[in-house]
Amino acid sequence: MRKFTAVAITSGALVAGVAGTALPAGATTPADGLGVAATTVEQGTVTGAAAQRMARGAGQQLVLPQLTRAASGTVHATSCRWVQRTQGRKSTRNGRWIIYVKSRLTWCYDGLHVNSARVNRSAYTYNKRTWRLIGWRQRTLTHDRTWASVLAKSQYTFYYTGNRHYYRPYADIMGAFNGRYRVWAG
Repeated sequence: MRKFTAVAITSGALVAGVAGTALPAGATTPADGLGVAATTVEQGTVTGAAAQRMARGAGQQLVLPQLTRAASGTVHATSCRWVQRTQGRKSTRNGRWIIYVKSRLTWCYDGLHVNSARVNRSAYTYNKRTWRLIGWRQRTLTHDRTWASVLAKSQYTFYYTGNRHYYRPYADIMGAFNGRYRVWAG
């Protein structure tokens, strides 16, 4: 009975360690250092002062030419939101990210158009000797013809020296004129 109890406690601790991460169905714990595929999504709203900073801030930007800025440089938007998507691999031992690509889309909208958008992205590896950073495969910020939505695509290439394979996680986010969003990752 003790042996069974110890196994149940160990399994419960393992599940509790990765409970905050979305793992694919049937994921196993590999012993080769690859970890398991993981993804996170965070979201929020942006206040007026932060929207002003966003309009002047760093990152790749799009601005609706005739509707977004007045002579004073203010943003004419009723609301602004942000969505951040992280996609990569996490360690099964401690839940730490091994590699990831992170994309954060911030956009302002007025119910008819997306007035402005900005995307910030980053790529990360915990061990640069084992996981080599190759480079961005895709990093675009585009809008549709009517400015009803914007789409941020982010994909990075990593090389794993353990099995000599390339891994290309991506995190794509679409922001719409009404504040809704859609995310894709893989």
